Amino acid sequence: MSKVTVAVECSKETLELGQGLADFLGALKVAMADGWQPFTDVPAIVAATVSKLVPALVGSEKVKGEFAEDKSAFFNAAMVTGSKILGVVTK
Repeated sequence: MSKVTVAVECSKETLELGQGLADFLGALKVAMADGWQPFTDVPAIVAATVSKLVPALVGSEKVKGEFAEDKSAFFNAAMVTGSKILGVVTK
């Protein structure tokens, strides 16, 4: 398959929120890879929440404004991070 790299403008907070969610889901998937083991999975999930998801939520209140200001940049961010999330979930 031939691939092309393109640059797109994305809204900052939407992109960071999506990337944080993708990183969190990736950490969750790794923690649960060997089945549910509370004594090892809970600390890993809490650590992932604090290190990946919480920082991504810091600017989440700005997402609605980003959508109103530039819908194209908002949807670019959603598509970029949405594909990353799908990649994590479907691996």
